[in-house]
Amino acid sequence: TDATTTNLTFKLTDSGTATALTGTKALSLTVNAAPAISFSGAVPATATYNVAYAGNATATGGARALTYSKSGTWPAWLSLNASTGAVSGTPTAVGTFPFSVTASDAFGDSNSQGYSLVVTYPTLTVTAATLPTGYVGSNYTLTTLAATGGSGTGYTWTSTSALPAGLGLSAAGVISGKPTATGTTSFTVKVTDSASNTGNGTFSITVNAGVSITTATTLPTGYVGSNYSQTLAATGGSGTGFSWTFASGSTPPAGLNLSAAGVLGGKPTTTGTPSFSITVTDSMSNTATVTFSMTILAGVSITTAPTLPSGYQGTVYTGATLTATGGTGTGYAWSWAAAGGSSL
Repeated sequence: TDATTTNLTFKLTDSGTATALTGTKALSLTVNAAPAISFSGAVPATATYNVAYAGNATATGGARALTYSKSGTWPAWLSLNASTGAVSGTPTAVGTFPFSVTASDAFGDSNSQGYSLVVTYPTLTVTAATLPTGYVGSNYTLTTLAATGGSGTGYTWTSTSALPAGLGLSAAGVISGKPTATGTTSFTVKVTDSASNTGNGTFSITVNAGVSITTATTLPTGYVGSNYSQTLAATGGSGTGFSWTFASGSTPPAGLNLSAAGVLGGKPTTTGTPSFSITVTDSMSNTATVTFSMTILAGVSITTAPTLPSGYQGTVYTGATLTATGGTGTGYAWSWAAAGGSSL
């Protein structure tokens, strides 16, 4: 209401004397209207989907403390503090949302303020990552790409440029396959969310040569009863941590075994031409398998009868020429088995 002025007359009586003393005074009282209610708080006009939002629809003026109430249509996720005028919430939808706040004082005076809030999706971003190295001929380490923002759901992935030969990208963002060529390849992917927002990212994958066994597939000849040792070799793959085993279902030559370090050793016990497969595994679980063959011959043996012809004191001995068979069959060299204490 407008300001009003009231004229008042006051009378003062002093009864402390035999005859009362009095006095009067005319005064006027002006009552001003309360300041108009006006909004001054900051209410941001934009918000991000699924990200907490806050504003302050405070007002000044009026008589005594103000209270705040909703007016018009409000989004369900937006709340109002009746004492402070604070508005807050986490948007669950995108779009433009008009709403109004009414501030009222203790005597029923009020004022309303309208706002408009625009909610948008956050930028859909492909998460940067360093992808694992691949190896020719080996299954690539399954790698799932990731993204943030947008609607936060229903991400679908496509490649917009070629991945390394032999690899592919699934709609779920999984890179898999077996590389077929060495080199470093950069490629671009696109992710689309449930609201058709899109984002792009660029990655690179290095493909190294696969692990391979370099030892010739025909191994040196072995001899029954003689020590045999052949160290196998491999290259490629991670280049480290090579571990060797007989391939599943493969039978090693009788009497031979294979160490994890790749040494085929032992004493063959049976002649023949066995074939067997060996697998090498590197530190990244890349594998290679090769089938080897070898020839195992009879060991060398002395064929001379153990009892030699008799000799006679003082007479030249011409009794025996020693003979042997087996082994390489050539280059026999004879000596006393001194270690056994033999002598004439």
